[in-house]
Amino acid sequence: YARYVHESGKGTRTQLTPYVGFGDQKIESRYGATVTSLERSDVVAGLRASHAMRISSYLNVEAGLDLEVATYTVERRGSLGLPAREGDVRVFGQPPPDAIGFDRFDTTQVGVAPYVEADIAPFGDRLHIVPGLRIDPMFRSVSRRIPQEGDNPSVGLFAQDFVAEPRLSVRWSVIDRLTLHGATGLYHQQPSPQDLSATFGNPALGVSKAVHLVGGAAIQAMDELTVELTGFATYLDDLAMRNGQDAPRRAEAVLNTGRGRTFGLQALVRRELANHVFGWVAYTIMRSQRKN
Repeated sequence: YARYVHESGKGTRTQLTPYVGFGDQKIESRYGATVTSLERSDVVAGLRASHAMRISSYLNVEAGLDLEVATYTVERRGSLGLPAREGDVRVFGQPPPDAIGFDRFDTTQVGVAPYVEADIAPFGDRLHIVPGLRIDPMFRSVSRRIPQEGDNPSVGLFAQDFVAEPRLSVRWSVIDRLTLHGATGLYHQQPSPQDLSATFGNPALGVSKAVHLVGGAAIQAMDELTVELTGFATYLDDLAMRNGQDAPRRAEAVLNTGRGRTFGLQALVRRELANHVFGWVAYTIMRSQRKN
């Protein structure tokens, strides 16, 4: 990636970050004579652009755009039940299903998301209220809508989603050594490329969504020592989970029927060791649940 930053004074700042990346992965699992493999090649390119300006002594506004285009080539073969998915009821050592499949397809995912947020500081630097809104149109195409049948040509699929994602964060310096913070927001995510398989997944999957809640405090115990406690909770919906029917319809091995929640607490201790050198230790305890 490359980053260009231009500051024209008085709180005005423009930033452009174009990027491109390539990736390859291969996962193989073996149970007796049954071999299941997944191969994926990725090409990702995008641009993040933002422009921030100071409107007044207590108000800063930033607007921007997140643009990303990703293409994937996926090849899967082997048991329809491997690898095990989140939510599967499995017993250790249980043989995989006898059904064997193969699929090779291409998919492209595009996101074009303008956003705006305001930093409101009515009492100097002690209180910051940051509301924001992200508009996220998402597009995706899949080269194969139904499993391959003989020499019949592939029929593709094009889908789109349009979501609005409000966000809010608050940071309050109660005293010089104590800062409270909290945040909440709505988030969406495109389906995983391998879940768009007509044989192993569902090319018509939609986006999943989550509501995030975060709250905590940072305590400056000593000049070089900071302790942070953060509680968090996430409520998820429309997760991709395996179709529970004994004989699911073609290209519907996975559906957006999952719900979930995650909550926990993180403690972090950070120590300044020297100028620009620090170390930290963190401990997190959490519980995560899923329901189909």
